[in-house]
Amino acid sequence: MIDKVFHWVAEIHGGSKKVVEVVAEWHAFTQGLCEVMCPWPPRHKTMTKKLREEVESEHHYYVAGRVVGAVVLVLGLVGVVALVKGVIL
Repeated sequence: MIDKVFHWVAEIHGGSKKVVEVVAEWHAFTQGLCEVMCPWPPRHKTMTKKLREEVESEHHYYVAGRVVGAVVLVLGLVGVVALVKGVIL
């Protein structure tokens, strides 16, 4: 199923992108997103060579994933605080 999504995204680009490029973009994005959602520091130094090359080749997607992750994390924390205030007050 997920391979069909990647093929579809590649077709949206008018066939100018290969499925492998789309996968690398999503991989870099999700890597950045997951690193923010986890309270540990970025693991650039501990990544395998192949993973580091993929993230570096699509660094803008990695950064976008980190930004989206930070926004989701802040909104989630605000929601939890609002819920706790509503229950306590």
